[in-house]
Amino acid sequence: MSFKASYTAEYLVGLAKVKTDEMNKIGQEGAGNLLRMMADKIEWLRNQLDQLAEFNPSWDMLEATQRSLSEHQKELSDTVMEVDLLNARRHAYRKNVLEQKRNYEACITDLREECGALKREIKRLNAVDELRMFFDAMQVKLGI
Repeated sequence: MSFKASYTAEYLVGLAKVKTDEMNKIGQEGAGNLLRMMADKIEWLRNQLDQLAEFNPSWDMLEATQRSLSEHQKELSDTVMEVDLLNARRHAYRKNVLEQKRNYEACITDLREECGALKREIKRLNAVDELRMFFDAMQVKLGI
């Protein structure tokens, strides 16, 4: 079935549906109005058929449009690939940042523990110094 024939068939089926709706609307208006409307529609259909008969597509234009569409589809697929690549890079970067953050937090925890141990050692040394000063004041010599 040619393009013209398939388009005309689809058009006529659609027109038949419209005609049925129009006839339901007419109802009581009378046969004269119906005949006038049908004559107008027949004239309109003849004009449409004449236009379809004169339809002569530019095949060069169609081929150029198809090439252009293919190029745009390729650009679109390339762009989608680039977006996927950027998303993968972003994901890897986020993963790296999260790993560095965990390492940083672990280092902070270790430093806090070391700081606490140093504070305890300082307190112990201060206590030893206080004892030494106390015993020195009491004239007792410690062998530490």
